[in-house]
Amino acid sequence: MGRSGIPHGGGQAVLLDTVMGNAGCFTGDANAQRCTLTLSLNVSFLSQSRGQILFAEGWRIGGERGIFY
Repeated sequence: MGRSGIPHGGGQAVLLDTVMGNAGCFTGDANAQRCTLTLSLNVSFLSQSRGQILFAEGWRIGGERGIFY
């Protein structure tokens, strides 16, 4: 939580980056792990979060073998 009592945007950006990276490299096989790194991340906040627990879900929606989004 930030000083104003709402979740800090930096923590939310880390959560987004982690979830999106895991969604993009998910293989479903624990022995066939793939690694990723973030090329660019821009976050625009529309409003402040409510509550104290944040959940995130990610889906790979496109891209190729090397770069996905």
